[in-house]
Amino acid sequence: MAGPENNDRRHVTMDLGLVVSNDALHYREPIPDFQMVEAAEDDFEHLPTPMNFKHAGLMQGQGFENVGDETLFWYAPWPEQLSNGVRIAAWQRDRLGYLQAANMTRKSAQPRHVISAPIDLEGQSCTVSLNVDGLSEYSQITVDILNEHFQLLEGYSTEDCLPLSSGFHQTVRWKHGEQIKHQADPIRIRLNYTGIRPEDPKLYAIYVEKVGIP
Repeated sequence: MAGPENNDRRHVTMDLGLVVSNDALHYREPIPDFQMVEAAEDDFEHLPTPMNFKHAGLMQGQGFENVGDETLFWYAPWPEQLSNGVRIAAWQRDRLGYLQAANMTRKSAQPRHVISAPIDLEGQSCTVSLNVDGLSEYSQITVDILNEHFQLLEGYSTEDCLPLSSGFHQTVRWKHGEQIKHQADPIRIRLNYTGIRPEDPKLYAIYVEKVGIP
């Protein structure tokens, strides 16, 4: 939201952004001041202006949902007197941002990687799936499962991980299967960017799903 120096809310410009939280108490913007939907994209010039509003504004009502292979977001013009209907913005499913390895010239014996915070499986079996793009014979992502102390779990290493394909929900499989079984202690997920072009893959989301629970 951008306000005028005269403190007149009729001159406010209000775009729509995104905040995220790890605990539902503390929120932050992934990219400060990034505009998910710009008010200037709406056709405000042809709307009636009974309150003499001078600038564009948008409002949202928590209308955010995944439908099929799309992520949909509903919003409308602000103030309500200017609204001539509900709008919708669409992205490819869960692809609002991605994690990508840096393009580095310096060689390293260890692949570029990222490790998650501890995940408590509550003693239940689960699967891991990736929302990922850019995989090929020259660029891959492998998945290791570690314990809370960063030690590899037997059978869940890069050497055991089968090749993945690009897609919205690609289940990770190891040589023994796809389930991580009955871990009483928290685990960590380590993603390794491998191949001669490790900077190509784009990881949009990781899904940890308990077996038998939709």
